[in-house]
Amino acid sequence: MSTNTVATPTLKNLRADIQASDEWFVAYVGDLAPESLREILAFEFTDGEGGSMSRAEILQHLIIHGAYHRGNIGMLLNACGLTRPNDTFTRFLHTYEPDRRQQR
Repeated sequence: MSTNTVATPTLKNLRADIQASDEWFVAYVGDLAPESLREILAFEFTDGEGGSMSRAEILQHLIIHGAYHRGNIGMLLNACGLTRPNDTFTRFLHTYEPDRRQQR
């Protein structure tokens, strides 16, 4: 099993796919019963080995792994002489929940 796609999507298609994925995850997590987060799920790694994690651990992994890729993209933008977006989690919280920002 490969971790690479056969073809690289266009930015337009990638944006649409990510938006659809984001919407799916929001709906999925919104429908989960709290006790289902503790459920252990078996899976197969890309190297063929088996593994198991709780549903909560899998969701946490997806968030952390996504941050890894965002960091890589930021480094690529810097290497190309472009400005990386200010898209940290703290920026997200303070943009969407402005009451959290303390005035100095």
